[in-house]
Amino acid sequence: MLAGTEPVRSDRGMRERRGWFHVPGVQSGDRTVEEQVQGLDAVAQACAGRAVLDIGCAEGLIARWLCGYGAKSVDCIGIIQEELDAGAAFCAGFPVRFYRADLRSSEMLRGLKLRRAYDVVLLLSIAHKMRDPDALIGWAVKKARRVVAVRLPGREYNDRAHISQRHDIVAQMNAVGWSLHATYPTCREEWLGTFTRSA
Repeated sequence: MLAGTEPVRSDRGMRERRGWFHVPGVQSGDRTVEEQVQGLDAVAQACAGRAVLDIGCAEGLIARWLCGYGAKSVDCIGIIQEELDAGAAFCAGFPVRFYRADLRSSEMLRGLKLRRAYDVVLLLSIAHKMRDPDALIGWAVKKARRVVAVRLPGREYNDRAHISQRHDIVAQMNAVGWSLHATYPTCREEWLGTFTRSA
């Protein structure tokens, strides 16, 4: 069990919550924290003493993990209120804040009261779920100062609206002024890369 978490239970004492993250004894889910942070060690080191933005955060457990590496603060954006509420409980006592927004809405994203910029921006397993991934990527890189980390099913992927249209994340990032810095091994054979501003 993740240290410092308490099971979410109904009045009858039965576990009732399902989330994105699987936390034994707390909630069932699709992924464990250990799976989701595989390959992120270099990113975590880049977060020490830095401000981080996690876009598509689920319950914020990657944010909490990054705090263990010394992240100064982590702002998390998600859409599912139940996940954000769970995240607030899981991350109590850590420098983590949660914001609710529909990531498909540029207007809603612009309306968030966030920092002007973040040292590290995370786009982990989220861009391919968008109908217009270019819009989300364009907004995210405007918030980034040093590093953008992206995880996808593959370097080339389909978005939700155009099943037959392939995107290449390296080309997309190059188009907005960011270059591939490194790639990292992950579980489930996903693609994970970090980008820095092009010279």
